[in-house]
Amino acid sequence: MTVSIVGGLLTAGCQPSTSQQAPTINAGGVASYSGVPLRTSDFAVLAPTGWTDQTFNQTDVAALGATGRVLLLLEAPPPGHFQPGVNDIQSNINAVREDVTIPSDQLVQYLQTASHGGGTSPSAPQSVDVNGEQGVSITFNRSVNGTPAKTQDIVVDHYGHTYDITLNTSAFAFTQQFPALVQVVATWQWST
Repeated sequence: MTVSIVGGLLTAGCQPSTSQQAPTINAGGVASYSGVPLRTSDFAVLAPTGWTDQTFNQTDVAALGATGRVLLLLEAPPPGHFQPGVNDIQSNINAVREDVTIPSDQLVQYLQTASHGGGTSPSAPQSVDVNGEQGVSITFNRSVNGTPAKTQDIVVDHYGHTYDITLNTSAFAFTQQFPALVQVVATWQWST
């Protein structure tokens, strides 16, 4: 399976920009990944090595400000050398089952109009397969306490629920952290 997610950025009401590209990564198969198996009520994934499960850390979950139920929260420290204002963001991959279901034919519009906390320069929406369900993905820039940051956002419907799967990291660390998101998506197995 090839997971191709093209970079760029998104803000509420902005037109897509294709000036920036995220890497295209060949996800291979589940057997090509190592990590910790995690199961939620809705899906199972293989958490990438170096990422810790913080799903039950209520402080970190609350800090996400999610509009639904946080089913998965993985965190990793900045890769390599810590640099204030450059590489100082605790990266996270989170999966939220939204409180409101967005119809599959409206996922692109949802991503293009949803508020992304000051996100800028949205990418063109790209199709992403999440264990047989077609989702939509965008990338956008933002700032976290003055540090340039980047977010990859995937939205997918499954059995009447909308799931938002997101990688948040510094812009500096994005290409290093992106393979972890690819692993989560590639190993995703729906429970029903």
